[in-house]
Amino acid sequence: KTPSTDPNAHPSQPRSAASISQWADEFEVIVVGFGVAGGAAAIEAARAGAKTLILERATRGGGATALSEGTSYFGGGTRVQKATGFEDTFENMLAHVRAAAGPTADPEKVRLYCENSLDHFAFFESIGVEFKDTFFADKVIFPPTDDCLIYSGNEEAWPFSQEAKPVTRGHKPKKQGRAGAYIIEQMIDAATQLGVEIRNEPRVVTLVRDDAGRVVGVLAK
Repeated sequence: KTPSTDPNAHPSQPRSAASISQWADEFEVIVVGFGVAGGAAAIEAARAGAKTLILERATRGGGATALSEGTSYFGGGTRVQKATGFEDTFENMLAHVRAAAGPTADPEKVRLYCENSLDHFAFFESIGVEFKDTFFADKVIFPPTDDCLIYSGNEEAWPFSQEAKPVTRGHKPKKQGRAGAYIIEQMIDAATQLGVEIRNEPRVVTLVRDDAGRVVGVLAK
């Protein structure tokens, strides 16, 4: 729910739902911010049948993803890895990411990231992001061509090469140059087709909670 604007609202002080006299609109899911994470959350909510709203402060979605080169770290045996002759497994990916993340990383988050990697790749493909079945062998930050696979995580460097078999896992979409904005455009199209309402330029000021402490809305202007 989105109530009318309160000039005295503050992010660290959620409003009580009982104090809201009138709501501007009502949704089952509200996503604040349309970066790649917000876009994915909204798309999955809409696919599950929820009436979904995205509130994006900028004039168009994108966030840091739109400014990036667009390479994502997928592994465990993606279609592109198999097509280019690279054998990878969940266990091998997990061993490398554990080592690369370091001792302060949350082990459960690392495990979930690797365990769901193939599903993440499939999600990107499901919204229309294309990946070419090619490997760019030169050492680069990102390939200037529309090639896909690169070594993006020091897999071949010591000591990581001792922890796991080096496998290339950087997946860049089939797009010459930077591809971050392309990913976001595909997300905007997918969300729109699913009926997600996208409102650009509102600023979410604070949350609204009921008496039990559950978040039931946001205050935006």
